[in-house]
Amino acid sequence: MILIIAVQSGSVLKDGINYEGLVWADTPVDVKELCWSETKGHLLKTDGTEVVITELPAWANNAIAAFNVADANRIAVKNYPKLVAIRDMTPAQVQAWCAANITNLAQAKDAITTLAVGMSILARRL
Repeated sequence: MILIIAVQSGSVLKDGINYEGLVWADTPVDVKELCWSETKGHLLKTDGTEVVITELPAWANNAIAAFNVADANRIAVKNYPKLVAIRDMTPAQVQAWCAANITNLAQAKDAITTLAVGMSILARRL
């Protein structure tokens, strides 16, 4: 596992996937960043010193847990059936589908919910 944790921004980069703004517990106040590659790594402290480590500290596992929750949410949203259905449509096809299939309030609410789910995906990428 390749892992970079930037404490101040709440950023966790794990095996090429990054999430920012994550929150986890128990990070020591003097740690700025953790870099890990397979079996070893180092901590960058706020005073600029580096400490070599050969096992992940417990707080890093908390950061990984926060990453795993964010990643599970991303996958769930990405696989949301209604978004999967429209993902490969052109804008014109989506417009035609909406015109043909959204004809009452319940269908409009369902479409707005699907739109909100899609926007949540985009918002996470900002």
